[in-house]
Amino acid sequence: MKFPFNRRSFSFSFLNKSQPLSQNNKIEKISPFAWKVLFVLSVIAIVALYTETMITIAIPDIIKEFDLSYNTSSWILTIYLIVGGIMTPISGKLSDLYGRKKILTMIFASYTFGVVIAGFSTDIYLLLVARIFQGIGISFFPVAYSIIKDIFPKKRMSIAQSIFTSMFAFGSVLGILLGGSIIQYYGWSMTFYSLIPVTITILILVGRLSNKIERDYQDSSEEKQKTVTIKQSIDIVQHKNRIQIDRIKRIVNSIDIKGALLLAVFLTSFFLFLTSFENSSNNTNGNEYSDLFTLKRIILLAVALVTILLFIYVELKNNDSKLIDLRLLTNKLILIPNLLSLIVGFWIFILFYTIPILAKNPLPVGFGMTSVDTSFLLLPYGIVVLIFGPSSGYIISRLGSTKPILVGTIISLIGFTMFLFFHSMELSLGISLSIVAIGISLTTIGSINVVILYTPKQYSGMSFAITTLLKLLGSAIGPALAAVFLENFQYSLPMDNIIKYLPSSESYNLIFLTCVIVSIIAMALAIILRHSTKQQVVRNP
Repeated sequence: MKFPFNRRSFSFSFLNKSQPLSQNNKIEKISPFAWKVLFVLSVIAIVALYTETMITIAIPDIIKEFDLSYNTSSWILTIYLIVGGIMTPISGKLSDLYGRKKILTMIFASYTFGVVIAGFSTDIYLLLVARIFQGIGISFFPVAYSIIKDIFPKKRMSIAQSIFTSMFAFGSVLGILLGGSIIQYYGWSMTFYSLIPVTITILILVGRLSNKIERDYQDSSEEKQKTVTIKQSIDIVQHKNRIQIDRIKRIVNSIDIKGALLLAVFLTSFFLFLTSFENSSNNTNGNEYSDLFTLKRIILLAVALVTILLFIYVELKNNDSKLIDLRLLTNKLILIPNLLSLIVGFWIFILFYTIPILAKNPLPVGFGMTSVDTSFLLLPYGIVVLIFGPSSGYIISRLGSTKPILVGTIISLIGFTMFLFFHSMELSLGISLSIVAIGISLTTIGSINVVILYTPKQYSGMSFAITTLLKLLGSAIGPALAAVFLENFQYSLPMDNIIKYLPSSESYNLIFLTCVIVSIIAMALAIILRHSTKQQVVRNP
């Protein structure tokens, strides 16, 4: 696939093709079919976030039932996000080439299968296999964004975008309200059992949605074929077979298998490196044990560095089929909002991994809460995002995308600073979660809107795939890094005639200090993005 611009004129030509300003001020009408499609996509988003919210509340119970370390438990989220990250660009590219709705059906079928086997998991390994299939399902997000861009008028797209994004919050609120009670009274497995009939129903709806256009085409084709001869019928069948074979060849050739494998090895080795830092006070094998794990970490880090360099080389060299077209990231107006999406993913999942552990761990460092109490602790976050998500779309339509992003990063910095200094009080946790929720809402909808506005339609699938990949990467880094702090900064507590090692106050301090530093970086990126968009408006009025 050749781009209609060269590298030197990349930024200018790229932006000229997708200016957010339109000379036509007439508001286009949204079709009923577009609303139906948005409804189905929104339900999928609700289910996905409902599942993830419930499983984050359940992680402390899974740790206890399977006797897991914090590093191992982080893989419940990490492996899901790694697979989603690898599949996201593949799904985005396939949707560009072979149709959004067909790829969406296949993806959600994988998610449904993962939900079914997760409920029957009897050990951590089967649960991780289930999470792999769910990770494939999470790659539907770039396909969904592409569908929204295809069927909604440009001037009304921010409305559709804010509705779709707010469904994440609605799913989180449902997961918080229902998840705690289900986990406390029926066990964490029931969280997946309750989803089985829901996901199967949605899969049927997605299938019908995918068949609508094909049915219209088949009806017209059958009318034409009524008068054909037997010989013509045979020729038609042979022609269809040749088309199908050519299509399979194109699919195989269009997927960057080499790039996908390199990305998979990089992500796996990188997160194995992160989660290999164990508390040395918990082992009794002395220096030999320590030396062995130091060597293991060096090897994992070396593999991660080599594979990411090879991945960049392959993607820059490969002109025919790219897993990720890195040239899309050479422009600041696309690179910066993608980096902000990575940071948003980091913020969300580091909180949703850390807060339930802090809430459920016993006093004096934890709060000794039940699953239901933990749900109520998380509820302010979900409610604020649910209320603020749709309104942020209205704010962006009035103020543009970059100003709300800057305000969002500043608010997030305030919220995480409160976490750092006041996380030992239950009330302050709820207030801090609410403040961060406002910041995340503004930053998320603003960043996605910038990507939508400045990406040409023909590259939308690839562009949204990159955005989702980076957000999933940030989401995976969050719990993995939190687990390192929770595992390595602990105190001993006698419980039931045994010594239990639990995260100390220092571990939570380091987690929230990291969030503060990342918030400062996000605020700096938002300032640069705002300045860059102002320059672009002046250059291309």
